[in-house]
Amino acid sequence: MGESGVGPLPVEQTEIRKELVEACLAQDFPGTRLADIRIEDAHHGFSTILRVHLTPSADNAAANLPASVILKGGFEQFTRARGADFTYRSLEMEYRAYALLPELGLNMPRIFAAHLDAGNRQMVLLMEDLALKNVRFQRGLSPNSAGQVARRLTALADLHARSWA
Repeated sequence: MGESGVGPLPVEQTEIRKELVEACLAQDFPGTRLADIRIEDAHHGFSTILRVHLTPSADNAAANLPASVILKGGFEQFTRARGADFTYRSLEMEYRAYALLPELGLNMPRIFAAHLDAGNRQMVLLMEDLALKNVRFQRGLSPNSAGQVARRLTALADLHARSWA
């Protein structure tokens, strides 16, 4: 993880290029060469979550490159304009949280790269696409069994026990 070790980060979704994704994958997948990237899905909220399909180039040397990854960042222009400093501080807090969480040994997506760009007031996280593992994402209005609630509360208690020490 590094503070903008890949140069200026894009602030618009249309500015995302394969070179950024290649740079973010380089540590975990040395020799990554992409012919193309394609945004397959976008979830817009306070920050933007993008599912990015990866098309390796013919000379790709990376072994076990995933078919897709999740790219998360502050690409919401409305939020960036309205929230200004608050928006950037929230993105910075998320960046710092993802730097801490792997050390806690919790069940979470694999983080390939996390970058913070104070100049562009942007954060980018590139992480494992859990949909490739058939993970089911909980929705707030979906019914939960007592066992599901117990597992979630246990995970939250574990997070707090490890991070509040």
